[in-house]
Parts: sequence; C-alpha cells; structure tokens
Amino acid sequence: MSNPLQTHPVAGGGSCVAPACDGSTPDEPDFRLSGPDAVIASIPYLIGFHPQDSVVVVWLRNHRAALTQRVDVPSRECDIDAEAAATVAMARPAAADSAVILIFGQDPWELPGSSDAGQGLRGEADAVTSPLPADGWREDIASALQACLERERVACLDILHVFEDRWWSYLCQDGCCPRVGRRLDPQVQAEVASWLGSTGSPPAPSRQAVVADLDADQQARAIVQPEVERIVAALTARLAGAASPAAELEQWRSEQIRDLLPVFSDSQQEPRSQPASHANQDDAKPADDKPADDKTSDDKTSDDKTADDKPADQQRAGQLLVALADIRVRDTLLWHLAASTDPRRSLSAMLGVLRAAGPGHIAPIATCTAIAAWLTGDGVRASAAAQRALADDGEYVLGVLVARSLAAGLAPAAWREVMRQVTLEECRTGRALAE
Repeated sequence: MSNPLQTHPVAGGGSCVAPACDGSTPDEPDFRLSGPDAVIASIPYLIGFHPQDSVVVVWLRNHRAALTQRVDVPSRECDIDAEAAATVAMARPAAADSAVILIFGQDPWELPGSSDAGQGLRGEADAVTSPLPADGWREDIASALQACLERERVACLDILHVFEDRWWSYLCQDGCCPRVGRRLDPQVQAEVASWLGSTGSPPAPSRQAVVADLDADQQARAIVQPEVERIVAALTARLAGAASPAAELEQWRSEQIRDLLPVFSDSQQEPRSQPASHANQDDAKPADDKPADDKTSDDKTSDDKTADDKPADQQRAGQLLVALADIRVRDTLLWHLAASTDPRRSLSAMLGVLRAAGPGHIAPIATCTAIAAWLTGDGVRASAAAQRALADDGEYVLGVLVARSLAAGLAPAAWREVMRQVTLEECRTGRALAE
C-alpha cells in the first residue's frame, strides 16, 4: 500500500492549504503541502511551537486546512477511545471532510535485544531491517482516532508517527515505510520554513515557552502600575469636577477609542459620526471634531497635560489597561479588531501590556489578548491568555465566554460572526458583548 499522502489529491495534487485557522486571506498566495514531509514541517508554524508528546490533527475542508488541533499524548492507562472521541468532538465546528493525524512521540522501535528504545534509530540503525516495536509506537491512539473519523464520515488521509527527524505511517501495512522510518527531506523543510516563517513569528521551542511568554514581568509592572494609578486618579478628578459627569465620561471614552484605535484597527481612525444615544450628547463636545493629530493645547485632556514627560510605551500601556476596563471602550475596540486584516499586529502590542498588568487590571487585557491570538489561529496563546484572565477575575464574563469557546474548539470565524451581528453603535452605546 502506498502512502496515502503521496497519492491522495490533497497531497499529490498540492491542495492542502496552510496556514490553518483562517490564517490566509484572498490576497495571499496559497501555500500547498505536497506530502508527509511538508505536512510535518508545517506543524510548528501552524500551532506556534515544536510539539513534543503531542497528538496533532490537521482538519481539512474542501482540501483547505480549517483547524489545527493539538492535545497531549494520553497515557496508556487512559480510556483511549473516550479521549479520541472527545478530541474529535471538539473539532466538529470546523465541519471538516478529511483529516491528517500526527503523533509526535517517542522512538517507536528498538533494536533486537536492546532494552533502550531510545537507541533504536541512532548511529548505524539505518542498516537494521528488523527492529521490534517499543512503547513509543501508539497503535491504540491511531486506531481510536481512525475509528472516530469513520463514525464522523471524515476521510482519514494518513496517520503519521514523528520522532525527531523521522516519520512512519500507521496506515502502511506492506512495508511501504522502512522499519527505521523515513527522514524528513531537508529541502522540503527549508521551503516550508521559508514560506510560513515569513508570515509570522518563528515557532517557539515548546508549548511551555509559549505560555511563559504571557507570564507577568515584574519589572515592567513596577514601571506601568504608577501610570495606571495616575490615569485612574486623573479620570476620577475629571469626572468629579465636571458639570455633567455622564457627558464627561462619554467624552473620555471617545478620547480613549481615538487614541487606542491604531492598536486594534487597520484604518486607525474612528468613524466621525457619534451615536445619537450618547448620554447628554448636547453637553459633550465630540472628541473627533478635530483629527487626532491636530490637537491644540486647549484640546489636551488632563491625562495629556500631566504625562508629557512619560515614555510613550509606558503611557500607552497604562492607558490601555485603564481604558479596557470600560466595557464600552473595550467592545468598540474589539469590534474594530474583528474587522482587522492583521490581528497579529494587535496581538504583539497587547502581549507586552499583558505582561505589565497588575492584579485587578489583568482580566480585560488578557481577554482581549486571547481574542487577538484566537483571530490569528494561535490557540495556545489564546488559551493561556484566557486562563490568565480568569485567574485574575473568575467571573469576568467575556473571559469566561472566550475560554469556553476555545475549549469547544471554535474557529476564529465564530468570533467574527458574533461581531458581525452587532453594530459599531451598539458596542459604543451600551449593548456590550458581556456585561
């Protein structure tokens, strides 16, 4: 039996498109995976890190990657059938019609008479023609997942076992794969890295490294926290001294949206028309009567007047942490983020602010970071950010919603559809996503 990925149209015809999770736009050329080597080489770029002891499923719809899913390799003591069923169930929203399964595990073979499976493919092992199965070979996982795909009527294109720079197919039964495996083609690896590496950040060495990228930076927090406190105090004083606190709050919200829009939007400009339902609109001077870069000294807010000597990144971080705590500001900016064609830029900006956030201000920025990561197809960072949000505030409703959506395996398109169902005015004037 020949290898399915070498003869099936998805691979041989060059129509398995990457990156996954809505990672390509109509203006981008399709990158087509042309065999097992290309599929394996693409995985670190699709999930954001080099997997270890992982089961990865690339779900395809109409020969295009719809979702790339990763779970830990279950222990042999687990109910493998139940684990496989749960994994497949989480991917149902992707509506896939075919899939490739990859098991990134341990050395699957050992030399005859050897008690060390880890030596099975080292040194002169290529000359060995009759190695013996070792614990690394997980036929139980392969069979359970294949059975689940059959029940779901999803075509299983191949099931690959990957160890270091070699791979085997669980579906080869007549010796089409050498017992010592096939080496990944360095040229194919280089081609995949050249294309996928140009579309985003290089993959991290491990999942733990990705999660650690979201950990608190105590030095940055010590710098930003005083700015947060200053901004909160200035806003409190501003509202206390206003003739109409409600109108002044709306004015402040418009200023925050205007200032922070470049972080969330491609257009970098808020629509000039203001919703008629703003509280006490007649008493409030619309913030965008003048362009954002055309402020005079009279137009400066109290925050601007007392912060001119602050580093720009420190000011922006403090402003973002305070502004996102306001649901109307948050939802308006998230509406723009959903329409953005490059959420990776927003994700990069928010990651640094999240690391600098202190207790009580983490949940909003962490939730927005999770959404930005989700929109880029970066499920690991999205899940880690959502968990940081809930660790700060377990009842932060939008954080709970995002965490549940990610756990259910919903694709980024699900979030964009949610945002398409609300208007910019509804976000700005009070119909919040989660209030």
